[in-house]
Amino acid sequence: KSPDGYCAEHATQVAVLSAYVGARLGYNLMNLRDLVVGAYLHNIGEAFVPAEVTTKKTKFTPDDFMKMQQHAVLGFRYLSRFTDIKATSRACSIQHHERFSGKGYPKGMAGSQIYQYSGIVGGCDIFDAMTSDRPWRPRHPAIVALGVVMSSKEPLFAPDLRDIFSQLFAPFPVGTWVTLSDGRHGIVKSLSKEAPTRPDVKVIYDNLGQSIPATTSA
Repeated sequence: KSPDGYCAEHATQVAVLSAYVGARLGYNLMNLRDLVVGAYLHNIGEAFVPAEVTTKKTKFTPDDFMKMQQHAVLGFRYLSRFTDIKATSRACSIQHHERFSGKGYPKGMAGSQIYQYSGIVGGCDIFDAMTSDRPWRPRHPAIVALGVVMSSKEPLFAPDLRDIFSQLFAPFPVGTWVTLSDGRHGIVKSLSKEAPTRPDVKVIYDNLGQSIPATTSA
């Protein structure tokens, strides 16, 4: 993504990722449509935040963060005018920063208080934002972003969503060719829900590039 086109590209990417999660959850076409609408509009409130904050090229100050956090309420207030947009879709604007643990904003909602659409959008929002270049920092590796989304000490998202996020955001998808820390090479065979950053690898070559028995794994 280019910095100048970040907002539109981020909205599109979050919508695409959210649709994938919804499909994995078995959503029908109508629910998928409503989810994608909510995902695409989740950050619309940023249009009502002062431009000196939204276009800032340096790291936010605490005051900047306070102003930016208002985008959740402002966006929901704006979308509430449009009754043809489903309530669950509109809720994504105000709930996408709420967290399963109750540590999010603007209301500190927790657990089942948060609509599933909003949880989906929230996870996809974090992952795409962290893996995108921003004016004040380079993108984070996917494995770092996944670690944040999958945090279990104070879980950000419901268990069923975390399971799907672990597959969608996996930095080493099944079939990926990888080099292990000891120099051996192999192919990812499967992923663990408990440890998505430590896949089961079928080792093909040793650290000298020599073929080794097919039964070896890491």
